[in-house]
Amino acid sequence: MFAVPITTSKDRVKGRVDIDTLRSGPHTLFTLDQEAFLASHLQTMAEVGYGYSRQETINLAYDYAVHVGIKQKALLLEGATPGAAGTVTES
Repeated sequence: MFAVPITTSKDRVKGRVDIDTLRSGPHTLFTLDQEAFLASHLQTMAEVGYGYSRQETINLAYDYAVHVGIKQKALLLEGATPGAAGTVTES
């Protein structure tokens, strides 16, 4: 009736997948509030005539993730190591 693969049903019955799991794949990066903030910014910018391209949106989301401490920026200096509070120090 719903075309659910038999392995999906078996995995849930045998406890390999939590019965309450609604989606597969990795967990989301942002909290709901962070995602709403980013979406609001994108919408506001589009309303004033500056819509971001797909790549600009990805870059903006990455920079936001770095800003809120979810991700660390790739270290561009050869031999650089992460320092305290996100600073970069040369070794």
